[in-house]
Amino acid sequence: MSELSESPIGNVYLPTKPSDLVDLGRVGGLPSVIAALLAVMAVATLAHALFSAARRRRRELAILKVLGFRRRQVSAAIAWQATVVAALAVVIGVPLGIALGRWGWQAFAQRLGVPDTPVTPLPAIVAVAALTVVVAFVTALIPARIAGRTRPAVALRAE
Repeated sequence: MSELSESPIGNVYLPTKPSDLVDLGRVGGLPSVIAALLAVMAVATLAHALFSAARRRRRELAILKVLGFRRRQVSAAIAWQATVVAALAVVIGVPLGIALGRWGWQAFAQRLGVPDTPVTPLPAIVAVAALTVVVAFVTALIPARIAGRTRPAVALRAE
């Protein structure tokens, strides 16, 4: 930890920032960029999982259609799958993220010598959780539409 040094300006000495804080300020928007990349990767992973599930479960979806499911109901099954995956991610990830974030910030702040009281913005957390479920639902639209178009005769004959 570096001490506050003073730089002379005429006969007045003004405090300057410690070099650790100056280095921290250079990070700038990097955390936002990393968060955006992680979000894009999460959406891509969810889309891949939904496409794969719809392709793998083609026979089961065809059987549901034979039993009376309509195109909309088959699509809803895929949309529910995406919604459940997103809801589980939020239920597990948010508390775990808050706990690990608080622990990490306290460790970092104590080394830096700044106040280590973490701030947890509840409205932002709720907004991100809701946005996660909405994005998962929107991501499911294309795989759900493809799954809804499954033709039972073709899918069951192929097996």
